Amino acid sequence: ALPCLRVIAVHGVGYDPVDVEAATRSGIAITNTPGANERSVAEQAIALLFALAKQVVGADAAVRAGDFGFKYSADLVELAGLTMGLAGFGPIGQQTAALGRALGMRVVACSRYQPDAVFERLGVDRLPTLEAVLRASDAVSLHMPANDATRNAIGRTQLA
Repeated sequence: ALPCLRVIAVHGVGYDPVDVEAATRSGIAITNTPGANERSVAEQAIALLFALAKQVVGADAAVRAGDFGFKYSADLVELAGLTMGLAGFGPIGQQTAALGRALGMRVVACSRYQPDAVFERLGVDRLPTLEAVLRASDAVSLHMPANDATRNAIGRTQLA
């Protein structure tokens, strides 16, 4: 369909949106930009955690509907003192860990690839398995590449 296409450039770490086999068969090179948005992704993960803890979506909907009685309640959660689990502890997970620690959260993660020194430097508790991370966590942030090894790693069974 695109006979002149020679390169597909993906913004970010993975190649998830690209059919790598088809591109390879067609002689199309695939590039990515690892490191380009690590901090932004980590900040977005923390922003979404704040949105949940502080019920930002519900408060916004109430105000837009003219209900200005939405008040802080016992349902709102402070992040300090909670445990954040990280599923994936590469550069983005590490950035997320640093932000979580800065908020006073305990951070737990597991990794087959990162040495103990990385965990120690960031003040992150290393747990042996993803299941242990899920059990220990009040909130979990996913930072794994989407591939055959990680697809369906977290589902109904793990969240039950």
